[in-house]
Amino acid sequence: MQPDPSLAASDSKKRKRKEKREKKEDKEPRELSGYNKFMRTQLNALKETNPELGHKEAFKLATEKWATSPDNPKNAAQQGDESGKKPSESAEGRENEDEDKEKEEEEKEEEAAESQEACAAAAEDGDAAVKPEEVVAECS
Repeated sequence: MQPDPSLAASDSKKRKRKEKREKKEDKEPRELSGYNKFMRTQLNALKETNPELGHKEAFKLATEKWATSPDNPKNAAQQGDESGKKPSESAEGRENEDEDKEKEEEEKEEEAAESQEACAAAAEDGDAAVKPEEVVAECS
């Protein structure tokens, strides 16, 4: 009599699950993010001050506090703390971005002026077959 292959497969799955569980137990837990730390302390404080408050309501209040909290990296700019920001978000980075946008706008204006001149010249000549395809597309 041969063993049932479906039983062998289920034993294999059980063994794999057990090994996976053991690996997870050996790992150290990750450090909590700033948001998770803030929420944990706020929820505990809210529940201590308002024990009748349900978890859902307390969580909602805590998230509203997070939106305006100085611990929130998105609020660092409003608090004047630029240390938690990316270089492009600093005042210097914003100035560089503004300069780049101005240069792009100037280049677009120059290209538009050139294409208008080319279209006007083509209209005067009346010979569209001689012009480059780009100019033909822009003029039509």
